Amino acid sequence: YMVENTYHKLSLMRGMTPDPEKELVSILTEREDSNLFNDSVPHPEATTEVLAYIESQAKSSKLVHLNDLVDRYTSIPYGWPDWEVVLIIARLMHRKDLVLLTSSHLSKKEAIPYLTKKNEWKKLKVELRQKISTAHITQVAQVAKELFSGATPPEGEEALYSFFHEKMRDLHEELKSFEGQIVHGGF
Repeated sequence: YMVENTYHKLSLMRGMTPDPEKELVSILTEREDSNLFNDSVPHPEATTEVLAYIESQAKSSKLVHLNDLVDRYTSIPYGWPDWEVVLIIARLMHRKDLVLLTSSHLSKKEAIPYLTKKNEWKKLKVELRQKISTAHITQVAQVAKELFSGATPPEGEEALYSFFHEKMRDLHEELKSFEGQIVHGGF
């Protein structure tokens, strides 16, 4: 009775992960297009609660560190296990709701050493991922098609970014090849 009254939000956490560190690595190494962790969230109410808190902090322009989230949700009125909080963050990162950063944004693979070691949690900042509208993605795809001689750009935000980045890198290399001719008057 006392536990229920003290930790009245503990019920948002249904079932615990038997091997949270293994699960964490599994989430962060899962392919981007996989639906393994997108369709069924183990703790939907807890996930919603964490995301709402991060959103409220973002609206107030406050930085959120992973260790602060863990402290918040392991304390009263939550009482959630620390690794379950970290797993929620990893799942939100996989779903592309959040980004993790130190001095720059981390990929899922780069985040693994920070998330799997408790003493690294204080170094991680958690931010909402900016969503790009489909209208903007369509506009960028159209510009890419025009700019790169009708090449059909891929669909999706990240694939389009990679396409654009690769094409711009190729263009940069091509322009650099003319540098010697310009410097030595070979034109």
